[in-house]
Amino acid sequence: MRPGTFFADFAAAVAARTTTHTQLTVVRQHLRAAVYLLNWLEIRNLTLGTCRQTDLERWLTGDDIRYRREAGHFVRWALSQKIARDLSFPAVKWNGPSQAMDDEARWSTARRLLHDDTLKSEDRFASLLLLLYAQWPATISRLTVDHIEETGGAVRIRLGDVPVDLPGPVAELALQQVAVRRSHAALA
Repeated sequence: MRPGTFFADFAAAVAARTTTHTQLTVVRQHLRAAVYLLNWLEIRNLTLGTCRQTDLERWLTGDDIRYRREAGHFVRWALSQKIARDLSFPAVKWNGPSQAMDDEARWSTARRLLHDDTLKSEDRFASLLLLLYAQWPATISRLTVDHIEETGGAVRIRLGDVPVDLPGPVAELALQQVAVRRSHAALA
């Protein structure tokens, strides 16, 4: 494996043109992601050449993962250089907002998610967790029915150490997910 060429390629690309602070920050994140993934592999006596899809997926779904999205650039580069093989790390194109959402837009979206029955209830619930409770999609995807509890008419969700009370409409969506997912391990 030649991880040095990855870093050299990035450095050459940066040096070849005038870069903005934001571009430099992105490059640094990509480099940190590569180092983070390589360190994780090394701890497990793996390299990019010996890493298999199951190893990569274990890394991607781990609790202590940083730079998930940014690591995709490194993995795809390693595949193009024939350093890694048989790995799949699809590119993700972001089509969402290009700037921060103001309070009115956020509340308008929340109202739609709470009341628009044309949307799937699981999508509405996950979106509300993201929008109102600032939960990352990876965190939401690991939630199970055991994270939701109903006691004494109150519905709570455990997003951390302390359960959070859910307001009426969000609680209804949560309970719908529990009812539908009782036979499945994960809510996502």
